[in-house]
Amino acid sequence: MSYNLGWREYKLCSDFYYANICFQSIIGSLITLVPKHDNAIKISNFRPISLLNTLVKLITKFLANRLQLVLPHLIGKNQYGFIKHRCIQDYLTWSLEFLHLCHQSNEEILMPKLDFEKAFDKVKHNLMIQILEKKGFLERWMTWMHLIFNSGTSVIMLNGVKGKVFSL
Repeated sequence: MSYNLGWREYKLCSDFYYANICFQSIIGSLITLVPKHDNAIKISNFRPISLLNTLVKLITKFLANRLQLVLPHLIGKNQYGFIKHRCIQDYLTWSLEFLHLCHQSNEEILMPKLDFEKAFDKVKHNLMIQILEKKGFLERWMTWMHLIFNSGTSVIMLNGVKGKVFSL
């Protein structure tokens, strides 16, 4: 993937690389509620949308692309989430085939059911930092992760009025 960077974007990426940036000044997001349908009254009738600075997305995309190069070497072949050329549906197919084989064996088995939302949609930042440290990531990478994980702020906009800033 190629990126056409201007001087400003190049300077931002360079400053981020050398940790010479106040990342907190650009990582803030604005949360607004978008109605799911007309005549939305209840809170459940709204979908929260978080608007994030494009420059933050650019930096995190660069990092994600670099991380994709090493992830297949760090994560087992039986893990399917978040790795290019691996699809969670492949895991589902494998699970169904396993269930079929177990059924054919006529032996009793116990199959746990996992909640995929909880398994894949929530990440504990301190755990991610510990894993990266154990996997031998360089200090610079760890600094970048600390910047991203610890700098996030957000503001909720309700009826066109911004609320107080809070840390994520």
